[in-house]
Amino acid sequence: MGTATEQPPVTGTELLPQERHKKIAGLNAVASTMKEGDKQLLQKLIQAAVAENELRDQVALEGVENVATMMASCIAVTHQLDNVGALLELLVMLLKSVEEVGSAIAARANDTEDAGLHLEKWCNDDSGRVVAKAMEAFALILVASDEKYCDKWMRQLLKSIHTKLKEAKNASEENCQDKIATTEAAVKALAIICGPVHLRPVIAKPAGGDISAPALLPALLFPGENSFATAVEDHPQFVYDATRALWQLSFSPEVLLTIDGECRPRESIGSQPIITVLNNLLVKQKKEKCVRMTLMILMNYVKAHEDQRARGNAGIGPNYIKDMIGVGMIQHLEMLQKRTFGDVDILPDVKELLELLETNVDDLSSYTIYKQELASGVLEWSPPHTSEKFWKETVRQFENDGYAPIKELGRIITTSKKALNVQIACHDIGEFVRHHPQGKRQWELLEIKARVYELIEQGMGSNATEQENTKKHALLCMQKIMVRRWEYLD
Repeated sequence: MGTATEQPPVTGTELLPQERHKKIAGLNAVASTMKEGDKQLLQKLIQAAVAENELRDQVALEGVENVATMMASCIAVTHQLDNVGALLELLVMLLKSVEEVGSAIAARANDTEDAGLHLEKWCNDDSGRVVAKAMEAFALILVASDEKYCDKWMRQLLKSIHTKLKEAKNASEENCQDKIATTEAAVKALAIICGPVHLRPVIAKPAGGDISAPALLPALLFPGENSFATAVEDHPQFVYDATRALWQLSFSPEVLLTIDGECRPRESIGSQPIITVLNNLLVKQKKEKCVRMTLMILMNYVKAHEDQRARGNAGIGPNYIKDMIGVGMIQHLEMLQKRTFGDVDILPDVKELLELLETNVDDLSSYTIYKQELASGVLEWSPPHTSEKFWKETVRQFENDGYAPIKELGRIITTSKKALNVQIACHDIGEFVRHHPQGKRQWELLEIKARVYELIEQGMGSNATEQENTKKHALLCMQKIMVRRWEYLD
């Protein structure tokens, strides 16, 4: 299964020599403005970067400290955009070839109290190339740096990532495609810093309560219903990097809990539960690497759930298994089983997750659990609501309680201020009427027909999506009540 090692699928290749030469050609202009010693050092690095496999040897020859000092100084004093872009291209090559350069730059910046590593302003620039390389360099330096240097720089990078994401989400349809490039760079940087295990606690809970990766990931995976969200669907690399970042963080149960809390629906931000988001990715994504990464995340959620139960803490905190069954993931996994994948690991992962969910579905679909959820006053799309088997096998048990659960559903439809509660109550009333011989009689006793028609006409919710979903479930409720042989309708 994908959780065994923390190595994502291979995604690309390094630049060819001629491509390297083209990207760093502007460095000669930078070198001409420098003092003689730094000028010679930079020119040697340029030549080594263009040649294949020579950069590491050149750094060893010149000394890591000297290279780190020269590069940091160059970036600090260079302002012409093309020159900065070329410098950052070289810096990224150095950081990928010689990790010690990153740790040396971080140590130097800490000693000189350079809180931004001279990169923060370029991370917030409008130039796509400069932003992409500045964020990648910033992330690689953080990965290579000593843990004691991380905290202040991590906050800066996460803030820059958040800024670029916010700009893209608010972009007009005309500007959206331009914003996607810088946002992809931001997500790539996030995936880089989520890799090292020692950075994950810092990423999850930065000091001072600033933006954290768990707070960013819901916005990345559920960008909304705007032009940006539409554009993201055409950029699988964006989705892959976002899911890779989440997968790397998903090895920590504490981080999973934080992400779950960030994703719980809040009317002010219109978010979705994380399991719903991941389920949507399984349904919509055609790229195999995105599907596989999503499956690997889900299995880590499963492992966190089973570990919680093994420690005797079952029933405490989110029930991820219940959430997966509740969003209809079983049906979606069955659909995935019928697809043909080039990646031989995907179908075994699908089979394993499907068998685990099917094992748990009966335990989570009992009448007792259903009544407990109604009594809590907080409804979710949990297994009892979405299971055809539940309604067929337990609908007569409603009689034993004098139809009290049905009366409670009627009360929710009439009085609840939460759109999701009303949507689920409409769904359940329809299912009850459809399956119970006295269903229509009990429906008439509720005297809520006028309210349901009102919901069909006006909807309910704080945003357009909630209003439309309420209209849909109210309409389906009435259709189930009015149509005798519902099962024959498409």
